[in-house]
Amino acid sequence: MLGVCAFGFTLLTTKGLTNDHYMYLGWAQQVQLGDVPGRDFVDPGMPLQYMLSAAALSLMPGPAAEVLVTTALLGLAAGFTCFGVSRLTGSLTAGVLAATFQTSLDPRLYSYPKVLVPAVALVLALAYARRPGRRTLAAMALWTATAFLLRPDLGMFTGVMVAIVVAATATRMSTAAVNTGMLAAFTAAALVPYVLYVAWAEGVAWKVAAAFEFLKGESHQFGFYQPPLRLGALLPAIGVPAEPIDGAAFLYYLSYALIAATIVLLALRWRRIHAHHRPVLLGLVALAAMFGVVIIRHPITARIPDAAAVIAILGSWCTVETIRAVSGLAGGAGMAARTAAWGTVTMLLTLTAVSVDALGHVREEIRESQITEGLGSVRARALSVIHDGETWPWAPYWPAGDIPEVVTYIRECTRPQDRLLMTWPAPEFFFFAQRGFSAGHVMLQPGTFTGPEHQRLMVSRLERDRPPIALINETGRPAFAASFPAVDAYVSRRYLPVQRFSLRDGSEVVLAVRSDWHPTGSYGRDRLPCEAAPATVAVGRP
Repeated sequence: MLGVCAFGFTLLTTKGLTNDHYMYLGWAQQVQLGDVPGRDFVDPGMPLQYMLSAAALSLMPGPAAEVLVTTALLGLAAGFTCFGVSRLTGSLTAGVLAATFQTSLDPRLYSYPKVLVPAVALVLALAYARRPGRRTLAAMALWTATAFLLRPDLGMFTGVMVAIVVAATATRMSTAAVNTGMLAAFTAAALVPYVLYVAWAEGVAWKVAAAFEFLKGESHQFGFYQPPLRLGALLPAIGVPAEPIDGAAFLYYLSYALIAATIVLLALRWRRIHAHHRPVLLGLVALAAMFGVVIIRHPITARIPDAAAVIAILGSWCTVETIRAVSGLAGGAGMAARTAAWGTVTMLLTLTAVSVDALGHVREEIRESQITEGLGSVRARALSVIHDGETWPWAPYWPAGDIPEVVTYIRECTRPQDRLLMTWPAPEFFFFAQRGFSAGHVMLQPGTFTGPEHQRLMVSRLERDRPPIALINETGRPAFAASFPAVDAYVSRRYLPVQRFSLRDGSEVVLAVRSDWHPTGSYGRDRLPCEAAPATVAVGRP
């Protein structure tokens, strides 16, 4: 029931999709166009995520399908968190609050694997620790493989967590070694079909190299980041307005504090903690530490919600266990300890609630969802969210501002099988124009895939696809030319500029057409080259 409520609330508060989300939808669209991942385009190793998107798009073209799938999976994650935390703490209230916290943080829709994977891993780990056996071992291995296909780093995090659970559950070293080996064997067996496919499509070594090249595009976000902490902004009595960065900063430091608190509580109360829960908590500490290093990074206002499940799980357990630890203390010292503990817990819960409201805009989203206005308003809101993403041009789903007219031009003046070339990372153009990307990259970012072999492959794919239109970001062209000189030379040689327009960020973009493209009509008052005269001639400049 809580999962269904979380799904409904997330759906009702959906305002659109972020720019990065269209990277996955670009890959999904490419699969629909008949391209083979790895062979025809670069896939850094997240096949299951964009294959789920491709399946959704085959049922309902447009972003509405993606919204329904991702919000449903986030709702499922909330249900698993509620169930797992309730089992881990013995408190249904803690489970409900943990899932509510997770949903209220409003993770980005495409980040559902980061929320779903830890929640399901918790439930499976608890099942194994309670009753070790091959069936639960195989379930954990299968989920580890699933997490790997969603995101390789999540697969590795999950693998470490469940391996710790398996090893710590065993009563003898030999049993731990055997069971951990079986876990690894089951996981490898589940991944064999994918590895064989990669070997056929592009080669395992090339896939690994592509994954590391892809990571270069995000390398600037890694590193130890210390956001300023303004506790005064989180205390309403002081009157300082809280900003999203204030909530994110508090939750950032809280996430690391929870790891330390879990370790301390485990050390102090090891014998009092249920034997079935100790291995799971050890695994969760390792999982949270890996999330802290890799997932929680700059910009933290966007990244903290990605760790919502991990924070919710550890925070719930630490809160309940702290209360239990002091409730049994007697005498004056016990009274003082209980007062201090309850005061600390109350303060932290208050700061957490204010942080979630500041970061997740909870009050604003409650108004947006219209859940306080009756079932009629809720139904109208849900139908609006779906309709906006079901009927082209899906205008409310454009990441920022109005859809550029050039998107309509490309859609009307090229064939569905034609590809589009772009020299800067803006995957939403491909999806809204309903045209595939060329050169094998949904996002060409300077500094990545710059080697001669990568550029030769890009040029060969351009020759194969012969995209009739190229959008060239002149503002960022020096960086593009420095990273991809062979591709830039190809563009200069094969494409002729026909018009220039500006983006919202001030960048100047040139609309260029392939020199050997032979359009049969024109478009708009500027008479832009067009494959066939559109049924309704648009006016205005792209």
